[in-house]
Amino acid sequence: MHQHHDWRLFLSLAHTQSFTKTAHQLGLARSSVSQAIGTLEDKLGMRLFHRTTRSVTLTDAGQALFDRIRPYLPKLTAISMKF
Repeated sequence: MHQHHDWRLFLSLAHTQSFTKTAHQLGLARSSVSQAIGTLEDKLGMRLFHRTTRSVTLTDAGQALFDRIRPYLPKLTAISMKF
């Protein structure tokens, strides 16, 4: 998966706290979002979200990552639209 797409999924899930809402926002299947987040967590070697049957919340590591990359999303979006 394209890295920019990974970060958009991560940021959207952190914001919505719902795999279903994130999938709907981005026009993806819920299973695709879940799989992509799992793959991102595997690549980074850390759990980013706490998952229960009723909620999705950021772990401490996920919150730290969210705080670091959120300011860069508009620039990443602008760059990806040019290429």
